[in-house]
Amino acid sequence: MFLKSLTLRGFKSFARKTHIVFEPGLSVIIGPNGSGKSNLVDAVLWVLGEQNPRFLRGKSMVDVIFSGTEFEKPMPYAEVTLVFDNSDRFLPVDASEVSIKRRLMREGDNTYFINEKPCRLLDVHSLILKARLGEELPGIIPQNRLDDLINPSSTDLRAIIEEASGIALYKKRKENAIKKLVSVDEKIDKLSMVKREVDRELKPLKKQVEKMKAAIEMKRSLDEIWIKLKVNELVSLEERWNSLKNEESLTESTLSE
Repeated sequence: MFLKSLTLRGFKSFARKTHIVFEPGLSVIIGPNGSGKSNLVDAVLWVLGEQNPRFLRGKSMVDVIFSGTEFEKPMPYAEVTLVFDNSDRFLPVDASEVSIKRRLMREGDNTYFINEKPCRLLDVHSLILKARLGEELPGIIPQNRLDDLINPSSTDLRAIIEEASGIALYKKRKENAIKKLVSVDEKIDKLSMVKREVDRELKPLKKQVEKMKAAIEMKRSLDEIWIKLKVNELVSLEERWNSLKNEESLTESTLSE
């Protein structure tokens, strides 16, 4: 596996599409001060997932987008693509070439791609750590970290040895697992708090439900009593009506005689 090409567009000083092809062996990029050599290293760090703009010599991440000059308009986005030769299948991707792309819009939308398919930053990290690459690994040395590698402290030296030995992937996985466990614990605590709050609110609600059931039962009894009273009243009225009719009939009979 080796780095096959680097393509930039809208990244820092590279307003127009710039395509650099590498061959196996040692490649050197030379140029005068201000020609953008350091921006190439920044581009590699950026596309591999660097999240701290300070390590890219900027104040915010949108600083990597070409801001325009007297002759060039500002770019709406920055895009960098790395292509690796994967003929030996060193990377766990079933393809002879593996491309990693990152695109940042000026509005803040940030997207990663592996072989032109959208993916997560975690997928990019998992892939490049297997290749011993990444913003924290000694395979890529930014300009502001040369002193750290030439005169490393014991802690830095241990980190370099650990990364070079290939355990960075497992350390990253451990960090992600710990973050997930912490997140799960926080969610469990929140759920416990919600449960306690719900249980506390359920007690008066249960009493209200019992009172409501009693009120409903009482209303049902009152409705039955009201219906019985109305039935009795109707029966009384009917009996009175029949009695009055009988009296009227008798009166008519008496008068006819």
